Amino acid sequence: EGVEGVELISGYAWNQDGQVVFEVDPLGDYEVHTFEPEVDGERPYAVELLQANRDDLIDNIVFNRIFWEREFNNMMGGAHPDFDGPVNFFELGESLDRVSTQLGIQ
Repeated sequence: EGVEGVELISGYAWNQDGQVVFEVDPLGDYEVHTFEPEVDGERPYAVELLQANRDDLIDNIVFNRIFWEREFNNMMGGAHPDFDGPVNFFELGESLDRVSTQLGIQ
């Protein structure tokens, strides 16, 4: 309880120590609020700011560039498991138009 911020945190699991593990956007900053069980009418509370550092940001961008470049090459070459054959240039052009519109690019 007590998750605040612009980003929505989705995907969580309990680890073996009973802590909640969240899957978050590594490029975002998060303010995490934690509560301990109530003891003698008090509920200990802590706030921690999670911020990505420069190396984390660079690594994440490079990782995604490599990953998605491979996905793109497989899609265009017909080796992507989610497509029955290669994507043609007409499909790619239509996609570029749709995505450009979503991003506000003319």
